[in-house]
Amino acid sequence: MEEAKVFAPNKPNVIHEVIDGEAVIVNLKNGTYYSIDKVGAELWDYIDKGFSVPTIIERLQARYVGSPESISQSVEKLITQFQSENLIVPKNGGHAEDAATNGMEQKASGNGEETEEKLPFEEPKLEKYSDMEDLLLLDPIHDVEEEGWPRANANKEEDEKVK
Repeated sequence: MEEAKVFAPNKPNVIHEVIDGEAVIVNLKNGTYYSIDKVGAELWDYIDKGFSVPTIIERLQARYVGSPESISQSVEKLITQFQSENLIVPKNGGHAEDAATNGMEQKASGNGEETEEKLPFEEPKLEKYSDMEDLLLLDPIHDVEEEGWPRANANKEEDEKVK
């Protein structure tokens, strides 16, 4: 993996939400949905915010008790899984997280985070579900323009007429 690789959720094919420490990720293209919690949800949130892989690894190593190698390998493994499931894509011009990183570090330094006790590291596991695949693929809500529902994607309708 490249040193400063930056990824982003594969929008508009992928939608996601992090709720109470769990990330729920839906691939609207194939109808599969995923769940990941704790460290994995935090990692997903960092990806969504545009952090580079090395920055994500550094942040997780600072927050969790575990060998740096184990944390690094877990992050790289999960990112590879996200890529193989088409949940993330490389971000163009991807070194722009510096401003966001600096802002978060300044914010963190003022809230006593550096004295916070580290949490035990648990290797994140991506749970994959396909039991609602047919339902998700039938639902027209994902065939919309960028403005969202109820604006149907005109190009999709034209593409189907051609077939």
